[in-house]
Amino acid sequence: MTKRASDAGVKRIRKPSQKQTKKLPCSPGFFWRRHGAGWDLRRNIYVTSHDGVKKRKQPYVAHLGREEFAEMKKRHKGAALERAIAEWIEEHDR
Repeated sequence: MTKRASDAGVKRIRKPSQKQTKKLPCSPGFFWRRHGAGWDLRRNIYVTSHDGVKKRKQPYVAHLGREEFAEMKKRHKGAALERAIAEWIEEHDR
């Protein structure tokens, strides 16, 4: 494959890096996935079919919005925030 003369000396433009956000603390069996202006809580479930094949399902449980999480952070600090999120998960997991 030959290079075109116009490709020589062309600088590549860097894509803007995304803001690094820390994931929320989670309970065993659950995980957070970034969605819109908040987080979706999902659960890991393993289903074994009749022929012995194990598949992972990740059903949706609830959505924690950015404003609601900011309010939680204001009210609770440190380990109290983790307990508050664990209570929120327990309340929304039905």
